[in-house]
Amino acid sequence: MVVADKQQIRREKLIVRQNITSSLRYQKEQQIFECFFNNHIIQKSKNIAIYYSIKGEVDTILIMQKLLAAKTNVFLPRLVGDDLQFYQITNLTTDLEFNQRYGLYEPRSTLTLIEKDKIDVIVVPIVAFDQNNFRLGYGKGYYDRFLKNYHKMAIGLAFIEQLVTTPLPIEKHDIKIKTIISA
Repeated sequence: MVVADKQQIRREKLIVRQNITSSLRYQKEQQIFECFFNNHIIQKSKNIAIYYSIKGEVDTILIMQKLLAAKTNVFLPRLVGDDLQFYQITNLTTDLEFNQRYGLYEPRSTLTLIEKDKIDVIVVPIVAFDQNNFRLGYGKGYYDRFLKNYHKMAIGLAFIEQLVTTPLPIEKHDIKIKTIISA
């Protein structure tokens, strides 16, 4: 029942997220960016892992550009089996390749791999979230597995429309996020 409930919430929130108008999306993303860059932990972090946004997610490209311009080390995930591995990028054009299977951009495997404990902050994608800071992703568990033994800052980026009013159905492998920035 929990899995079916999660799938229904995902379906609903993906539609809601896709239906945010471009002008409203732009306003909300500006507020999210401002909160993100005003966060004192972000300001002092040297190694930030972040996802490449897809499917109407909060746009992370501008965040990555600003981090790279500030000489912050930026790492993107690459799917390796059932796990995420994070590789350092320095150029959003030449350092990425398109993964046809998942429909997303990943860092090239020839780039520098970072160990989990060297990541100061990880920014995670969100499909839905609740007021207890539990999140739903796309259902494959990649980020929950990565976060299981990660003890530093995890930040989620979302639109307030992705908030559910009741607690999400939680399973033992679901990981609570320390901070969710939404607008």
